[in-house]
Amino acid sequence: MHNKITISVRLIAIATAGTALYALLPDFGLRYIWHTILDMIYGYQQWEFLAYFPVAIVFKPILPLLKLVSAYGLLQIRPWARKLAIGTLSFDFLIRFIGAIKFVILVMQYRNKPIPPIPQDAVVGQVISMWPSYIIALLCITSVFILIQPSVKRIFKENKQTND
Repeated sequence: MHNKITISVRLIAIATAGTALYALLPDFGLRYIWHTILDMIYGYQQWEFLAYFPVAIVFKPILPLLKLVSAYGLLQIRPWARKLAIGTLSFDFLIRFIGAIKFVILVMQYRNKPIPPIPQDAVVGQVISMWPSYIIALLCITSVFILIQPSVKRIFKENKQTND
């Protein structure tokens, strides 16, 4: 039983590191903040977007870095890493869940409205898929559920006592 739990925790660590690295990819992470600032300066974004900008600052570079740190600690079965992983994965899930709700509301608002024609000289900048966000949210909440189990907590507690 001990080995199965340890393997599960290490798989969670690998998945957490993978989602963190995915978030730090140039097209999805740090470059996003720079383009958002430029868009605001040159007037492409609405200034009301500034209310969401602090969340974007936390979500894009800082949260993935915290996830990488917690993944390293989870690989080592460190008690602090379990707490950090629960916090960062819960926050990640919460942000993605709120985003999914906002997306559904947006789709429902425009469901019965006709699609305006696209001008002939229009440039399509980016096509966004929501599926990666849904999959990562599901992975986050599943990982949190596993990490809060008493048997997993016991493994971390035992490892703390052997390290002291």
